[in-house]
Amino acid sequence: MTTKVLKLLATLWCLIATLPGQITKPLTARDYYNELVKANALEKFASHVCFSDKDDGTFWTFIHFGWNPSPSENAELRALQEKSERGEYNHLTKELQATWDRGLLHVVTYWKGVPHTTDLLKDGDSWTSVSQKENGNGLPPTVFKFTMQMNWKTLRYVRLPLEMCMEKNCQFVGEVESGRCEILPVDVPILEKQ
Repeated sequence: MTTKVLKLLATLWCLIATLPGQITKPLTARDYYNELVKANALEKFASHVCFSDKDDGTFWTFIHFGWNPSPSENAELRALQEKSERGEYNHLTKELQATWDRGLLHVVTYWKGVPHTTDLLKDGDSWTSVSQKENGNGLPPTVFKFTMQMNWKTLRYVRLPLEMCMEKNCQFVGEVESGRCEILPVDVPILEKQ
């Protein structure tokens, strides 16, 4: 082999040898969570954080009001929960008071660190959110139903596929997701809404 070929092979070998260090692994849900905690950017009103068994970069936080199986360890959130349990929410409409009495799960889902808020209502052994989107042009609205079940002793959860219905025609979108929740440590900073 000539010197030029050997130098070329040596250069290629050096490039190939350094490639694994250049390839970065995608961030996990816990990475995004830790990034938000460090930046003091978690939404306020969270007593638990939940991570999926299948890590796709998504995690979610929640706090429950009304029906309450496990009080928050955060003093401010616990005081708010206790106030709602005593019915001290006279400033709310009667409809909202009835909702809180039934049980409300305030959920913030973070997809790759970006928050989306949903409120779930207690529905038997499940928690459910139903929303409606108008389609226009005389078409009936599309109804979306999101359902989650929680084992409060183990903090394991199952999120069912999103159900989409137009009139009586329904279909499921997505797949079943399962995972585990943790009680947020008292010292986790949470973002104050402006």
